Amino acid sequence: MIAASGLSTTVTDQIAARFHHRLVWIHPYPNGNGRHGRLATGLLLVQLGLERFSWGSRNNIDTGVTREHYVTALQEADRHNFQPLLEFVRSWRCSPFNRLNDLFSEVAINLAL
Repeated sequence: MIAASGLSTTVTDQIAARFHHRLVWIHPYPNGNGRHGRLATGLLLVQLGLERFSWGSRNNIDTGVTREHYVTALQEADRHNFQPLLEFVRSWRCSPFNRLNDLFSEVAINLAL
């Protein structure tokens, strides 16, 4: 496990959010780039011993609004404005990303064992 001691949450969130943005921006797959980016970012955070991002989630009430916020935040990051993405990744909006995030965490924990 990589130690993140000495780094503030603000710094580690910035690093992880920018990491996620770059993975999605590269767009290596025809489909699933966001899922891949969220998985890799979750694994990074787990390896750093940090809390995973919520990705605006806690339940699946209004997935369209959550996706819209996510895409808008990524588009702002494309313009070098990372604040909306930083706010989104730790927000608790309703989202389909909750179950996926929990699954990734379980996989990451099992891989680390």
